[in-house]
Amino acid sequence: MRSFFAVLGLIGLLFTVPASAVDTENTAVTLAAPEQSVQLAATVFKSSRVPSGNAGRVGPIRNVSASLGGRSGDVVAKIYLARQEMEVYINGNLRHTWKISSGRSGYSTPRGTFRPQRIYSSYFSRKYDNAPMPSAVFFRGGYAVHGTGHISALGRRASHGCVRLHPNNARQFFNLAKTYGRNIKIQII
Repeated sequence: MRSFFAVLGLIGLLFTVPASAVDTENTAVTLAAPEQSVQLAATVFKSSRVPSGNAGRVGPIRNVSASLGGRSGDVVAKIYLARQEMEVYINGNLRHTWKISSGRSGYSTPRGTFRPQRIYSSYFSRKYDNAPMPSAVFFRGGYAVHGTGHISALGRRASHGCVRLHPNNARQFFNLAKTYGRNIKIQII
């Protein structure tokens, strides 16, 4: 039994990751009675931040998708590019007004009326250096409404074409998309 615990200690050393590199949740190691088999539960990593460049990367970056809901109701997100503002109406009532950042010079944000196509609670841009796009609601190809860490840029054009929101506001919009799905209208004016 002693050699068994020594092997477990070595396994633990092989898979030790600095706490500063990732946030962890649900870390567990369960040892059963000797007559039962031993179960090892894997560590589930949930990273809300990714170090810049490749320094400190723990493994492949995964995009975590969620499914679009289908609750009926009238949800309209009006995005005003000139004002750099987003208004969210639920059943005709204005519920939220948020600052945004849309496409800067050379990177336009598409205008028109769209519906959510896919959503990801955690997404990393393949095109722009694995940039984090938390609470992403994709509405046209690679264009999404998503959270940003560049909060000071909200209220002015600063993105590569996506519509950026404060992370808390992006999470609220993501939850609406998760609930209402393609019943949401995204109007970019």
